[in-house]
Amino acid sequence: MSQIFRKKNVIKLPLLHGQIKREEYGKALEGLWVCKRCRNVRFKKEWHHPGSKAVEELRIGERKGVKFGICPACYMITHGLFEGEIILDDVPKEYHQEIVNLVRSFGREAELRDPQDRIISLTRRKNRFRVATTENQLAVRLAKKIRETYKKAGISISHSREPYEVGRVRMSFPLR
Repeated sequence: MSQIFRKKNVIKLPLLHGQIKREEYGKALEGLWVCKRCRNVRFKKEWHHPGSKAVEELRIGERKGVKFGICPACYMITHGLFEGEIILDDVPKEYHQEIVNLVRSFGREAELRDPQDRIISLTRRKNRFRVATTENQLAVRLAKKIRETYKKAGISISHSREPYEVGRVRMSFPLR
């Protein structure tokens, strides 16, 4: 049974296991921030890879007040949180390694595009896979890629109600 706590006109709902609640607090982080774990750099309201062109230009330009913290993706990973989840049921044994390779390569490509898009975990129990991601859109894109590759797989996409932003995708492979 869930309880709702009220404090200063703010409603706090208890989080389900692993869910993250998006809240925007005031202004964006000012100045230059570097993640202590992954070394990604945040400036001008975006996270960048440490070796990106934008970071190189920054090194030449402004370097005022460098601060260190944890980026949202690393925070989610260390606290066991996620925004996207894919459950693959009844995966035929001959597809197991292909699924693992597809998820890993898709995750690498997504992280190259945006350093906050990451595959948090990929677990397998018998013929069932579970993939957790830092972004709900990443989970949906990955599921659609799997569906494109394995045309016989069924897909069901659902999103949590506000204020949570968790996207869940359930896929199943037909029994032979």
